[in-house]
Amino acid sequence: MRNLRSLASAISEFFNPKPVFVHIGKCGGSSCRKRLDEIKFRYVNIHIRQIPSYSIPNRRRKFFVLIRNPIARAVSAFNWRRKLVYVDQTQRNRFPGEYEVLAKYQSLNDLAEHLCDENGLLRDEVVAEFNKIHHLRERISFYFAHFDIVKHKRNIAGVLMQESLADDFARVFKVPLGNKKEKSNFRPDDEPLSDQARRNLTRLLKDDYTVIEQLWQIGVINDQRYQNAMAERLI
Repeated sequence: MRNLRSLASAISEFFNPKPVFVHIGKCGGSSCRKRLDEIKFRYVNIHIRQIPSYSIPNRRRKFFVLIRNPIARAVSAFNWRRKLVYVDQTQRNRFPGEYEVLAKYQSLNDLAEHLCDENGLLRDEVVAEFNKIHHLRERISFYFAHFDIVKHKRNIAGVLMQESLADDFARVFKVPLGNKKEKSNFRPDDEPLSDQARRNLTRLLKDDYTVIEQLWQIGVINDQRYQNAMAERLI
């Protein structure tokens, strides 16, 4: 009987696959997932892992993507990890080397200004330090490493931007997001990013910008959302 149920479930999943929610970290995903669970929306959650290649060929599978301005996301990720790992030390030993990097660099600006040399070339050793920080390592492009956005554009059912999350959630899922937040972000009196820091981050996060560019080109991000996502980059 159990085998029959498993077979029935597999057949159902093949012909009517659950949609995939691509929860890119530091984009407001906890609030979205809580609301989706409240309305009993059945979905597969992708978080801190790449979209699996096995789910791509299924033409019926739909993807909902949560995304954010790459530099604003990097600032949020750095500050949140520095609080948990260095300030509070509740996650000091969760990821090897992360504490040492967050102790060395007091702000994202400090880290970002060291990313490139005087010729504008990325320093491998500093990029390696950047990638020791959780959520900076798993950046936007990380999730799409095996997913061809243009090829599978018909599978992308909706994109939600952190900067317009409530409006986007209501538009995509036809219900209000509500005012509850699963967790509050840490917003210190952070050192603002210099032009050099933003320029270096733009170089490092170029693949993140490519993802957003492709989503805009296939028409799932409108012009205003696209401009918001590109606002802080410096070439």
